[in-house]
Amino acid sequence: MAPRQGAGGAHGADRGLLLAFLPGRGALRDASFNSHGALADAFLHRRLRVEQCPEIDCALFEGRTYVIFPPLPALLLTPFVALFGFPGFKGFVLLGLGLSALSLLAGSRIFRALTTVERWQALWLLAALAFASPL
Repeated sequence: MAPRQGAGGAHGADRGLLLAFLPGRGALRDASFNSHGALADAFLHRRLRVEQCPEIDCALFEGRTYVIFPPLPALLLTPFVALFGFPGFKGFVLLGLGLSALSLLAGSRIFRALTTVERWQALWLLAALAFASPL
């Protein structure tokens, strides 16, 4: 039985649209539920605590609320929160996707420059970076 022509292309296009829709759907969600944005806003106000817990992952100590996540993403967001305010800046997801794409591009160039890494190994390592990274 011969495979049908064109069937895979239509399904592939559907999958591509779905993959494009999913990040776009959450790209402009309510920014007030972003711990890193709240922490960036706290940094701009010269404090380590946040006014209220934006998510369920916070620590309470002596009546103050602290974000438990590492501060690097908040430091990267600080210029955007300074320009657009918090929760006014709604591009957290788009910024994360952009930084993820840049890290994959940098990784691919590094693997291309290394002569000891074969192409299939580089693809597996890039896939691990893409799907295991919290970015």
